[in-house]
Amino acid sequence: MNLRYGSSAEYERFAAFLKESKRPKALDAINFSSPVLVQVITYHLYNEYLIENWVNHKFAKGISIFSGANFTTNSKITFAKNIGLPEEIFKAVTLLNSIRNKLAHNINVEPIDDGTLQRLIKAMDNIDLDKNTYASLYPYQKDKIESLSGDAKMRYILYMVLSTMSLKIWSYLFNDMFMSTTHE
Repeated sequence: MNLRYGSSAEYERFAAFLKESKRPKALDAINFSSPVLVQVITYHLYNEYLIENWVNHKFAKGISIFSGANFTTNSKITFAKNIGLPEEIFKAVTLLNSIRNKLAHNINVEPIDDGTLQRLIKAMDNIDLDKNTYASLYPYQKDKIESLSGDAKMRYILYMVLSTMSLKIWSYLFNDMFMSTTHE
């Protein structure tokens, strides 16, 4: 087993990243019954924040790279992809961003139909290519999911997908920051 260590400056950078990336209290209010609009906007903002925080701590010692400029979410995540964010995370966050944009430009539109939900499930599953997360979670939730219909079913599945997607993104960013601030 190889032990990892880091300098004090590297530890401080990693600790600052962790402190600033902690799960926001806003997510505590989101659950299986939260409206689609609330889930999409909240998880979209959280994922964007995580990625922006990763960029700032990985490449600028915590200083905001995007401050003072009018970067769109798409610009930020494209920048992050170009400096190392995995393609699978980029695609998942881009899809969520397009769903959020659909809502932002017409709040009365139904942003998620069955096809969009299936693309979101696939994008979330692809973040970790060695296992199909939705398929592995579904058996544990099957009775509850199958007892619901319409919007309630959509909200339930959406919550499962978005919360898992954010955990996968967080896991990648955490591991990447840990590996970049430590050495064997």
